[in-house]
Amino acid sequence: MYGRYHVARLGSRGTGIVGMKNRSTAAAMCLAFILGACSSSSGGSSGTIPDGSQTPDLTMPPLTSPASTSAQSFTYQSKVYTLGGKGPGGGVVYYISETPFACGPELLDECNALEAAPTESEVRRGWAKTDLLEKDVDGADRTAIGTGYANTLDIMRQGNTDPAESGAAYAESYSHGGKDDWYLPSKEEFLEMFKQKELIGGFSIADYWSSSEVESVYAWSQFFFEGHPQLLHPKNHYTHYIRPVRSF
Repeated sequence: MYGRYHVARLGSRGTGIVGMKNRSTAAAMCLAFILGACSSSSGGSSGTIPDGSQTPDLTMPPLTSPASTSAQSFTYQSKVYTLGGKGPGGGVVYYISETPFACGPELLDECNALEAAPTESEVRRGWAKTDLLEKDVDGADRTAIGTGYANTLDIMRQGNTDPAESGAAYAESYSHGGKDDWYLPSKEEFLEMFKQKELIGGFSIADYWSSSEVESVYAWSQFFFEGHPQLLHPKNHYTHYIRPVRSF
């Protein structure tokens, strides 16, 4: 229905990923690791693909992000920024790391913090323009903190340059607080935002697109409610909210 295979929710919002069509495809086998049901060709946890008579474990894993040392404050350009305070671009500082992480358009810079744009920045957009929704982006598969900017530019280089059509283009075009280096967050940057949703405030009980793509027809989304909020969605089926962020 939505390409080679389909991922959907089971029951209430945020329960997890359920079935896949055409499980014999290599892409579906790679996605099955989310269910703990198979191993990738490059290694990983072992198992078998359910044959239909088995009931796979649909429980999503606990919310985790890569190990990092968090901090409450950070000095940047001789000014101290605190968790929950205003960032250099007028957003809310929601993540501070004691150790620098790679960031910037080519991941050649070092940053220690992330800020989320104000609530009024939010719009609903598709992940890409209509004729590119089922085409694989060259890049944009990074998930780590600091990689959203590089993902965003990869998506735009594919031809998604209209802010009215693409969430990545909208986030990249956003300007606030004298800063124009905002972007569509990666999967892990959005996970940290979800953890600090009360601190940031203003989120809708809805899905938000990340810039992290999986194969040609899926991208990670973040659902802002309780439960297991990160889900794979078909790019060609949904418009989701966009909330720009920036790293510094």
